[in-house]
Amino acid sequence: MKNRAKQLICIFMILVLVLNSGILVHANEKEKVRVAYYPMEGFFDEEAGRLSGYGVSVLNKITEYLDVNFVYQRAESLEKAKEMLQNGKVDIVLPVAKNNLFLSDEFYVGYVSIFESSFGLVCSDKRDDLYYGDRRAIHKLAVGIAEDTYNTIGMKQYIKAMWLTEKQLKIYKHPTQLKQAASRGEIDAVITDTTHMQSGTKLLARFGYSGNYLVSRKEYNYIHKIEDALGVIKTQEPEFWKELIARYYPTSLYTPITKEEADYIKKLGRLSFLMVEKQGYYLHTEKEGYGGIYPELVKEMEKRLDVPCELRVETADVLTEWLNRAISPAVSLYEEKTLSERDVVLGFYADKRFASFLNVSMTANYVTRHYYEIYRKGEIEDNPNDRVAVVKGDKAVLSLLNQFYTDKVVSCKDYEECLKKVREGEADVTIMDTKIAEYYLPAYQNANLALSFLSLETRSCMATKETVLASVMDKVIKEMEADGTLEEILNADGMEAPVQTGFVAALYNNPQRSIRVIVLLAMLVLIILGLMIAVFRTRRKNEFLIRMSDAKTEFMSRMSHDIRTPMNGVLGMAHLARQEEDVPEKVDEYLSKIEGAGEYLLGLINDILDMTKLSSGKIVFNYEIMNMFEMAANLREILEPTFQGRGVELACDFSEIQYPYIRTDQMRVMQIISNLLGNAVKFTPAGKKVYWIAKSRKINDKQVETITIIRDEGCGMSEEFLKKLYEPFEQEDNLYSKGSNGTGLGLAIVKNLVDQMGGTIQVESKLGEGTTFIIRFARGKGEAFEKKPEPEKKVDKDLSGLKVLIVEDQPLNQEILKGLLAHKHIQTEVAENGKEAVELMQTAKAAEIDLIFMDIRMPVMDGITATRRIRALEDGHANSIPIIALTANAFDVDKEATKEAGMNGHLAKPIHPKELFETIEKFL
Repeated sequence: MKNRAKQLICIFMILVLVLNSGILVHANEKEKVRVAYYPMEGFFDEEAGRLSGYGVSVLNKITEYLDVNFVYQRAESLEKAKEMLQNGKVDIVLPVAKNNLFLSDEFYVGYVSIFESSFGLVCSDKRDDLYYGDRRAIHKLAVGIAEDTYNTIGMKQYIKAMWLTEKQLKIYKHPTQLKQAASRGEIDAVITDTTHMQSGTKLLARFGYSGNYLVSRKEYNYIHKIEDALGVIKTQEPEFWKELIARYYPTSLYTPITKEEADYIKKLGRLSFLMVEKQGYYLHTEKEGYGGIYPELVKEMEKRLDVPCELRVETADVLTEWLNRAISPAVSLYEEKTLSERDVVLGFYADKRFASFLNVSMTANYVTRHYYEIYRKGEIEDNPNDRVAVVKGDKAVLSLLNQFYTDKVVSCKDYEECLKKVREGEADVTIMDTKIAEYYLPAYQNANLALSFLSLETRSCMATKETVLASVMDKVIKEMEADGTLEEILNADGMEAPVQTGFVAALYNNPQRSIRVIVLLAMLVLIILGLMIAVFRTRRKNEFLIRMSDAKTEFMSRMSHDIRTPMNGVLGMAHLARQEEDVPEKVDEYLSKIEGAGEYLLGLINDILDMTKLSSGKIVFNYEIMNMFEMAANLREILEPTFQGRGVELACDFSEIQYPYIRTDQMRVMQIISNLLGNAVKFTPAGKKVYWIAKSRKINDKQVETITIIRDEGCGMSEEFLKKLYEPFEQEDNLYSKGSNGTGLGLAIVKNLVDQMGGTIQVESKLGEGTTFIIRFARGKGEAFEKKPEPEKKVDKDLSGLKVLIVEDQPLNQEILKGLLAHKHIQTEVAENGKEAVELMQTAKAAEIDLIFMDIRMPVMDGITATRRIRALEDGHANSIPIIALTANAFDVDKEATKEAGMNGHLAKPIHPKELFETIEKFL
């Protein structure tokens, strides 16, 4: 029993919950009202499946007052909407004018008008010959009208009052037929509700103002609640209806220009619009003329009136003069300034009393001005003793001052001066239109000014002497207001404030960015200064190094010259002495040793010169195709006597040379290998071996790697010495090289040559176990070439009878050269300096001279200058005679200098007889 009781209680509670939820659902259900609508531009607009327009806005407003949900059902026309209402498919229809269509007893027509419209005579806006209110033109038109419109109550009286006759009318069954007839040109104009006016049309006449209402079936009671809500909205929210009209039917707010007004404008021929200069967004100077709201307004006026319109910009001083004179009853603004009937004043303070003083007619207001109070930051506002900066003649601002401000006015010529007066303390505050203030305030000069918005406003209009012109301006303004053009022009948000340039402007306008830029610039300047200092120091260091290098080169050149000159004497005299007859064997041995020591000393000098050229980077490599086998054979032939003399065996292995033809500098390669082999034999004891192994293998199709290994069984090197092995003048004392160590430049030269030729050198050595050098080069692969046949051994030419000019300042050198040449029966002529040589070549003796040996460093005139002057002689023999430099200057730069001067060859002292005679044979 207890369980059954529990079940009954649960069932009862469930029933209560279900009943309550049903009541709640019913209570929360909105009243559903079905609305028949038909396409009507502005009232019911269909776009992308969405319904909008005047009618939708009204019904949405009603939902704020009633718990109702409007459901829209489309009808093709008002007649179809009526049928849907009769058949009970919809509850209400709108908008409906009180006409014969809904006069039967089955319908209820509301009492609150949702929209006041009128009928109008409408034509295409392309009809430039038709104007509003032109009775004569209207009387000649073919006019169409829809049957429903024709049956509207009072329409016949309206037609008659509009100067139309029944003969002019063509009645169409359906509005669609009327529209088609107009497009075909069957009629000139149509009579329609002005709310039905479409784009591309214009109004010729307006009549029959009437309301538009809601309609329902008589038995539909909810219509009364809707009507009551409409009544409340009508009385409590009048601005709502004004906004709807302005948004959806702006053309109903203005009346077009009449024929008389159009003729008047054409008669004027042009219009002149006057305005005060420097008004911010209203008027400002641009690169090409004026810019701002007023110029754009004038352009639009010119476009709509089809008459030339010009700007006349005046100063505030002129305006003040006009106003002061106009206040006097005896003087008129226009009469005094000879302003014509074509002139229109822009930005006129809209005040009827003010206008009557000036005897002008005003248009409708087109600008509502709002104001800022501008003052210095941190200062108290609204002080009764404030001095107010005002532009002369700014009646609007002066009217505000009369209401609540002090009479302490500081007159200014323009608004920029007003701001300046406040900035500099000559005024405490200025009152300024927001569109003017927002144009000038962003200037960095005004950064210390603050502003407050004032809840005050004034209105501006246009003013003109002629009433007709004022009427025209008024209509154009309202037309622009209706189609949104005026709002677009007045919207200063799209206009650009003046662009200020310069560092200070950037700093004020964008301080954070400017600070970042300044910091970056400062860093950049510091970096540049640092780089400049570093470059300056590096340049000074480089200049110092260059000077040092040049000084070293000059020193080495002079040292070479100064050493070679006496060496020339030593070797030359030794050679001449050995050439004498009956030289004792012991003396000949001594002379031979003198020559050997001299040649050794000459080798040391050449090493020093090579090291100097390498360290200065002035050495030039001559790359050509080399046969590795031939190079090795030639070098072995040269070095073999040295090895035999020391009792050291030279073991060669060239079996792994796979690619013998390579592109390289053969002379420098031979110098590298020769130096290494020379070192090896020097430090290897007799009875031991020196190994020379050469290899070459392919890297790719274009390159070959060459490997040269020089290994000896000598004394080796300590680890300490290996660290400084390639430093110039470094040597390690050892048992085998005492007394013949040389300069210590050989390995330094090898290292520099290998590096500058792009190779690598590796050394392995232990003290007492010998040394191994491994040299690697990557070289271009060369093609095999036909070996040129060795030239036949020359048979010494008979040089007897030749005559040579010796240009030499040292008597000893003269004697040596004369002695050497005498052995070949060559005659000689001597000049002790370059000047004597030039003078001799200008005499008859010049024809006897076959060759000239020219020293370089001589007193009076050096050899370079002398050669140039000889070559400059007009005598053809002087231009062609061989001139050979015979000098102690042995540097490459010296050779280049002699070549540029016009010499044919270069022989370095000491003189080697073989080279001397080979040179003579070459050129003669």
